[in-house]
Amino acid sequence: MSTPRSQPPAEYVAALAKYGFELHELIGQGAAGSVFRATQTRLKRSVAVKIFDGRGARTAENRRRFDREHLLLAKTEHPAIPYVLTTGTLQLKGESVHYIAMQLIQGTRLSNILEHHGRMDATKAINTIQPILSALACAHRENIIHRDIAPDNIIVNNQSAYLIDFSIGICTEYEPGLTRLTHPGEKLGKQDYASPEQREDSSTVDIRTDLYSAGIVLFELLAGHPRLRIDYINQDLNHTSTELREIIKKACATNRNDRFSSADAFSDALKQLTGANLTVAGTPMRSLCPNTICGQANWSYHGYFRGPRIEDECINPRCDGCGTIFIKKCQKCHTSLSVNLKKLTTNQQKTNHDSMHESLQAHCIACGELIFKTPTCNKCGSLLKKEDMGQDTLATGCAKCRRHEANRSPTNTPPDDEMIPF
Repeated sequence: MSTPRSQPPAEYVAALAKYGFELHELIGQGAAGSVFRATQTRLKRSVAVKIFDGRGARTAENRRRFDREHLLLAKTEHPAIPYVLTTGTLQLKGESVHYIAMQLIQGTRLSNILEHHGRMDATKAINTIQPILSALACAHRENIIHRDIAPDNIIVNNQSAYLIDFSIGICTEYEPGLTRLTHPGEKLGKQDYASPEQREDSSTVDIRTDLYSAGIVLFELLAGHPRLRIDYINQDLNHTSTELREIIKKACATNRNDRFSSADAFSDALKQLTGANLTVAGTPMRSLCPNTICGQANWSYHGYFRGPRIEDECINPRCDGCGTIFIKKCQKCHTSLSVNLKKLTTNQQKTNHDSMHESLQAHCIACGELIFKTPTCNKCGSLLKKEDMGQDTLATGCAKCRRHEANRSPTNTPPDDEMIPF
């Protein structure tokens, strides 16, 4: 009976056990080899073990590339780049097979996120690419060029984004075992993300090829596809600001002399953007201020928050009442806000419990994503006053809870909105 493909072959398990690793399931595979989750038994910590057993392992050149990867990784110390624990050689069926044990990055490949969730909003896209630019800055300071920046080689989790797979990376400064193996005219990397010069001849590139690829990744995060055409970027990214589009144009310039000079310069340009100029200004759109203490929100006579400020045909990127960035589109599918948001502002004196509950939240009409939910007391269900926003109302209650505790007699309650159970 054959071993399930997700499980390591028995000979791998036995061979690595001799070096203190308990091999588990397959977590990645490519032309060069396989990556397994493993446990370093003595320290009881999870690690990744990369075994050079793929179809590309048959050539001496690819074997040298695999051996070089751990040397490149050892030269970089950065939180967004996995560190190497050890390397070695396994004897499998009379053959010597190399392996690398390295830090296990728990998360999801960016390519899978794009496949299942589509494009991102500008803030999330920038937050995803920034750690990658920081990792590239670190690698470039060590004269290392990755040459394969793509969503397949980026892992994302709740903490950060991480750059993996330096297998076709090079060191531009002479060091034994680290210099270029690429022949003139050889083409490496993924064609959708490789710079024009890398697609032409991978042996002649410099650090700016990585900046081009990172720019394409950022474009894909915003557009949902990597097929950048400068002439159509305004159409593909019409939901983002001119400033952000110009940064991507510079990163992905055909002539590398027109690109950013470093990953730090690319990153700094993105840092200059504020929330106000991440999205389009000047286009009239229905806009919602999510600030629950905004002075222009829908407040009752007695100071209860009945719903957010909603403006139709608004061209401003920020609320002029509090300065908060307006929500103009669904953060998941980027559909414009619909007229059904108006129900959020109609939390008047209703006696129907279900009707009131429905008017407390609004969802995207296209994908169902929650757009806004009016906060209520976790103890009594009442609408909240400004002083109760952000408080642990389950523990402390709200203004209405405290009022009722101070005066238990319902006959003393005035006939206003404080009688509303929401």
